[in-house]
Amino acid sequence: MFGSSTPYKSLIKRALRAWDTEGRPAGGYIITSKLCSLPAEFSKSYKNILCIKLLDLHLWYNMKIEYSIAQNSPKFNLQTWLSENEPKLNAVQLKKFGNLHQHYLELIEDFLEFLNSTDSIIDSDGRTLSANDIYNAIEYFKIRIQKLWLLFNLKLYKTHNVNKNTQVRYIVMRAFWIDDNGKPFRKFSKNLGAENKVLVKGKIPISLIESVEDYILTLMWDLYYFEYISDDEAGYDAEGNIIIIRD
Repeated sequence: MFGSSTPYKSLIKRALRAWDTEGRPAGGYIITSKLCSLPAEFSKSYKNILCIKLLDLHLWYNMKIEYSIAQNSPKFNLQTWLSENEPKLNAVQLKKFGNLHQHYLELIEDFLEFLNSTDSIIDSDGRTLSANDIYNAIEYFKIRIQKLWLLFNLKLYKTHNVNKNTQVRYIVMRAFWIDDNGKPFRKFSKNLGAENKVLVKGKIPISLIESVEDYILTLMWDLYYFEYISDDEAGYDAEGNIIIIRD
């Protein structure tokens, strides 16, 4: 708290100067609302402005929750969440995904560091995050991780489209993505052609399934790259899918 021996005017000017130049209160001061009882020498309008600033400073230094976070909060444990949900990759898959899996491990490390941080957190624009922003940032991390899980554990769903004029059935393989609210939705698709020309003894040939998997995985990775890494090299294919331009 401010010492009583320090003049009001000097202290307030220093606090406001730090606020204005750094966008935050001056470090080391705990300012209470009692300081809104200012000497009469300050004008009414100036006093009101100061009181608002000082009250904000007070909240910045003293905001707290009225319970023990260690005892009474819902528990989110990253390692438990991962062990219960992340796909288990075999040696063949680890080799296949190589650099992508390394990227995944680095993302997990970043997430863990974020969860354990007690520092003031800012976004890419330099804006300090509120408690609600931090909650949203945690969900952002989780959604990003879940999208990588979809790549590691690709699931294709067979559907049919019927030409209204010819009544020909076409086999379409589809895969899901995750929206900004964490909800899965159908995003990727590949038309294999007329069912009577695709099926061999009533089944889709394995070689065709594998080619579709490679195609869908490429679309997924390109979209992930566009959303989270860089959109500088992005374009669109004939079907409107976002793709990364490769040399």
